[in-house]
Amino acid sequence: MPRDTIDLPVIERAALVRADSIDEAARTVDIIWTTGATVRCFSWADGEIDEELIVDPGAVRMDRLNGGAPFLNSHNADDLSAVLGVVVDGSARIEGGQGVATIRFSQRDEVEPIWRDIIGGIIRNVSVGYRVYTYEVEKRDGQRPLYRAVDWEPLEVSAVAIGADAGAQIRSDSAPETARHPCLMRQAGSAANAVNMMEKNMNDEITPAAAVTDAPPTAVQARAASPAQPETVPDPIAVERQRAAEITALCHRHGLAEIGSDMIARGVSVDAARAAVLDRLSAQTAAAGGRSEPALGRGQDETETRRRGMEDALFAGLTRAAPSELAQPFAGHSLTEMAARRLGEQRVPSNFGAREEMLRRAFLSTSDFPLLFENAMNRALAARYAEATPTYRQIARQRTYQDFRDHSAVRVGDFPTLQLVSAAGGEIPSGSFGEAREKTAVLPYGVMVNISRQMLVNDTLDGISQVLNDRGAAVARFEDATFYAMMLSGTSANGPTLLETTRQVFNATDGTLAGTAAAISITSLSLGRSALRKRKSLDGNDLGLSASILLVGPDKETEAQQIVAPLQAQQAGNVNPFSGLLTVVTTAKLTGNSWYVFAAPADAPCFEWGLLQGYEAPRFRIEEVFGRQGTSMSLEHDFGCGAIDFRGGYRNAGA
Repeated sequence: MPRDTIDLPVIERAALVRADSIDEAARTVDIIWTTGATVRCFSWADGEIDEELIVDPGAVRMDRLNGGAPFLNSHNADDLSAVLGVVVDGSARIEGGQGVATIRFSQRDEVEPIWRDIIGGIIRNVSVGYRVYTYEVEKRDGQRPLYRAVDWEPLEVSAVAIGADAGAQIRSDSAPETARHPCLMRQAGSAANAVNMMEKNMNDEITPAAAVTDAPPTAVQARAASPAQPETVPDPIAVERQRAAEITALCHRHGLAEIGSDMIARGVSVDAARAAVLDRLSAQTAAAGGRSEPALGRGQDETETRRRGMEDALFAGLTRAAPSELAQPFAGHSLTEMAARRLGEQRVPSNFGAREEMLRRAFLSTSDFPLLFENAMNRALAARYAEATPTYRQIARQRTYQDFRDHSAVRVGDFPTLQLVSAAGGEIPSGSFGEAREKTAVLPYGVMVNISRQMLVNDTLDGISQVLNDRGAAVARFEDATFYAMMLSGTSANGPTLLETTRQVFNATDGTLAGTAAAISITSLSLGRSALRKRKSLDGNDLGLSASILLVGPDKETEAQQIVAPLQAQQAGNVNPFSGLLTVVTTAKLTGNSWYVFAAPADAPCFEWGLLQGYEAPRFRIEEVFGRQGTSMSLEHDFGCGAIDFRGGYRNAGA
């Protein structure tokens, strides 16, 4: 795209004290607050860039500086005691390509030492804080991109300990969080002339006739009419009327009335509306044969798109997945870099303490960074959890629990059998469901997990990724252990007692427990298969179940694999009837020689398991956002399992 709008914070750049201008009686000194020199700095979009400030009356908004802008101690805007003085009203001006102003110092006792150090030449460095509204971006072959600030505004000047390096722009690592503002990014060069001209025409379109008559002048008109006057607070109702009128006129002029009302309702600014219209017009040009970047979806502003992109990038970093299209601008960024971006900082500090403080501000601020981090962690945890394959899922049926109450189980044979329709009246006989007496429920589980400050601050996601790998596997192991503790409960590990029979799942009366313990053989397996074939439904109908799964412990795994392996038989008596018919499932939760035969869970489940509706995976919830030793998170999971029938199973104690 030849232009874009991004959010930028206030920027700081070093300036100079003119020592020959000190007036001790008036407590004033002149400063050169900008020379417009090109300096190297950092852009999240292009990395290292060169920034040039255009020092021209048409490019610099002087209202704030000439309206009594503060002179601060090291850009500290949060404490009144940090105000050392003030820019003398009307003294800020442009002279010979330089910005010049006069500073008058306070007479407070605590300011006196700093004033004396300036007089004595001890403190010589000052720094100007400014805001950029429009950059012209020039991409240069083999060189850093040039960001030319063609519309910018100095806001304050500060005394600082260290001035700017000749090749680097100074920014404070410990500066307080500042509000961000829209900055228009406009490409320079012939390739962008058409769209830049389109933008100029759009800026010129909104005339007083297109707006309501009682609306105040725009900010640009106000500056042109009275360049030396301080800003006043406009009537909010009139401002809102003007915004709605300007957006309506803009969209109607370009045949895009359908998006105007949506932008007005969402509180989109006029500048953002112009950007949206330009996006739409550029997309239309691309559809006609031009080229354009993908436009944002309707209803998705740029801030939300960036947030989703950062979340996708964190997810990719935690799981080693390929980054999505939205994540590409943030691919490879550390958690600290993500925090810097959400705070609007222009660079990441190099030392551990400053990076930790930046993370602390990101977690404790009103930004959405904690939610972004939590969402990425939960997505990565869900991905790890989905990779786990606990063995219990192969022998039990899955269900979804609506809440934490007991849920009735629908078992094989509950549905009534078809009956003959009367030839005389054609009346269909009525039937009834079998009584579903078995019930299971989901239960809440949780544990606290700490992510250390070292993991959070270090420039790698490997440590956090390892926590996720461990927790995802740990939850699967917990489910496996919980399930088998239920299945092997009761007398002689024959399972829970069913409400239907008042007997354990595996018992001699129902034919689910072998009368004689035996090793796995064709003979003993045949008895188990025969028992399943003979099972009847609640209504007494034959179910004709097939043996599908052979469940064993580690001590019986080889024996089980041998019995289901194919044989190249030379005689009919050596044929293996179970070759290819049974799936061997092995779990360390079974000890000793016992083994089980199950029908497929889809046909006749003996057990079921499930999760709470809306929670398909375990999840993290941030409890302590950023404490002294890191972030505390609760790992929560809702899991349920239980016995629901005996008909699909058979147990042999083994030998």
